[in-house]
Amino acid sequence: MNVTLLDASSPRWGSEVERIGVELGAGHNPTLFPYHFLFVTLSKIGGHIATFEESGRRIGIGFLFP
Repeated sequence: MNVTLLDASSPRWGSEVERIGVELGAGHNPTLFPYHFLFVTLSKIGGHIATFEESGRRIGIGFLFP
């Protein structure tokens, strides 16, 4: 299994948050933090996005809080 961490200094931060939101049905998924929180607040408090892949296929996504 391969784990990749992405922090807010990455130029991909905004597009990844948006893509993940779409994948997880952010507008209709009450278990997911709102987009604006993940995009702005998580990045400002030092959070990360963790993606988990196995055999080249994404098997999980996590939001890591400091």
